[in-house]
Amino acid sequence: MTTVYLLHNHFDSDHLDAVVKEMKVLGAPTIRAYELGFDGLIQAIEGCHRLRACEVLGIVPNIELIAASDLISSVEGLDCDWSDEPIESIGGLDNDNINFNLH
Repeated sequence: MTTVYLLHNHFDSDHLDAVVKEMKVLGAPTIRAYELGFDGLIQAIEGCHRLRACEVLGIVPNIELIAASDLISSVEGLDCDWSDEPIESIGGLDNDNINFNLH
């Protein structure tokens, strides 16, 4: 079982209904995410409505894992060394999560 943390916990029910209808035709979406450093926990960086639609329809999303260091593009004059170390917590946000059996 993999737990996918959503980027935020709010959603628009009308938009969700539209996404569900579209997903019935298009099938499982691909969602970009990164591993949180704990077995089976990942943070989605997009697609909160698409992930909720997957849950409604019982569809398993395709997850494209990206390195945490790829989340931030370089900024001129910023002197930092980026690593692939997982981000352990995100400022106390109360994000929703959905469990999927990813293949």
